Amino acid sequence: MRHARPPVESGRPTASVLVPTFLTGFNGRCAHGPAAGDSFLQEYGSCLLPHAMSEAQDAEEKARVRAALRARRRALLPEDVRLRGERVQGRLLSMPAWRAARTVALYAALPGEVPTEALLAAAVAQGKAVAFPVVPPTGRCLDFRAVDAASQLAPAGRLRIAEPLEARPAVPLPSIDLFVVPGLGFTRVGDRLGQGAGYYDATLARAPAGSVRVGLAFSEHVLEDLPVGPGDVPMHWVLTEDAAFAAPGAGATVLGARQQ
Repeated sequence: MRHARPPVESGRPTASVLVPTFLTGFNGRCAHGPAAGDSFLQEYGSCLLPHAMSEAQDAEEKARVRAALRARRRALLPEDVRLRGERVQGRLLSMPAWRAARTVALYAALPGEVPTEALLAAAVAQGKAVAFPVVPPTGRCLDFRAVDAASQLAPAGRLRIAEPLEARPAVPLPSIDLFVVPGLGFTRVGDRLGQGAGYYDATLARAPAGSVRVGLAFSEHVLEDLPVGPGDVPMHWVLTEDAAFAAPGAGATVLGARQQ
C-alpha cells in the first residue's frame, strides 16, 4: 500500500490519503500471466473501487478481496487441486530451506488449498519432526503438536479444521525451523492475505529468528498487490505450481544460524 498525493488546492496540498497499490498499480493480471486469459479486475473490478483508506475501509477492502479469492478457490476441481498441488509440494521439497530444516510446521489443507500430504510423507521419511497447528481456545497464537501420520489428525474446534489428536506431544514454537503457510492470496514479494482471524500473523510474529516462512498457493491466487497492513506478516518465499517467488532478502534466509 502506498500514499497517493491529492491535487493541490489554493497553493497547498490537502492531507495525503492511502490508496492501495493493488488498485493504483495493478495491471489486472494474476501472477500466472496473460496466457491464462484470466483478469482479476475484469472478474471483480466492481468490488475494488479506489478510495481513501481509513482503518475501517481497509478492513472492508480486505473482506472484498477475500470474497473474490474464495470464489476462485471454489472454482477449482478436486483433481486439479491434487495434480497441481503435487507440483507445488515438489517445488518446496527441492529447496535448500526444506533440506536444512529439522522441524517443519505443516497445515491440514482446506478444500481448494494446496495439499500437504506429500510434504508430510517426505518429512517423516527424511527423519524430520513435523508439527501441525492447533487453534487455541483463547488468544491468537497457534499451538503445535507432533504428527507423523495423517491418521493422527481429526477435525476439531469451532472451525472444524483437522488438528493433531490431543494425545500428540506438544512442539514448542521456538523449535520450528520452517513454517509452511496457507493463504487466500499472496504477492510475488511475499505479502499474504489469510482468512481474517489473524492466527498465523500472531504466531509468525513470535516465530524464532532464522526460521523460514513459505506460502503455498496456486498461480491464480498470486496477485500483483494485496491490501495488507503492518500486522500482516510476509513470507520469505511464495511457491506455486509454476514458479518460486522470493521476497527481498529471502535468498540469504535459509534457516540462518540454524544451519550451523
